[in-house]
Amino acid sequence: MMMNRKGKPLYMKILIAALIIALFFSVKTWNDNRERSLGELVNYDEEKFAGLGFTQNRNQIPEGQGFQWWTSNEEAAKELDEFFSQYNVKKISEEHYNKRLNKEPTFQYEIQLRDSNPILVHGMATRIHILVGHYYEVTNGPIDREWLVQFSKKYGESS
Repeated sequence: MMMNRKGKPLYMKILIAALIIALFFSVKTWNDNRERSLGELVNYDEEKFAGLGFTQNRNQIPEGQGFQWWTSNEEAAKELDEFFSQYNVKKISEEHYNKRLNKEPTFQYEIQLRDSNPILVHGMATRIHILVGHYYEVTNGPIDREWLVQFSKKYGESS
């Protein structure tokens, strides 16, 4: 039997290491798939805020633009964050998300940050896609589309 310097068999060390790795991945999988607040997932450093692009209906984006409107008003981003924080989501597959894509109106927004990658969010009444590759189903929705329309009117007209 192979022994290490402290007298423990080598297979025991390998077994313990394998158990630790399995435990780590189990906890990570549980954490990735648990229900949580959308605000927890779309978390950004307010001190790095540079701007917010918003579209309350993807079919209404003016030609040559990425969004219906853009603002550097930090209050708009805070209000949007507070609104979405009331919704809980659970991870789903891309295929499940895509079943409803193009069958209902979609919204999208981007939070641009200084010295960081932007946060990109696309969504429908009951589904959210946080780019790149994170798909969620709203568990306490649907998302209030009328609120999004009013939000867009409030900040989009002043941009």
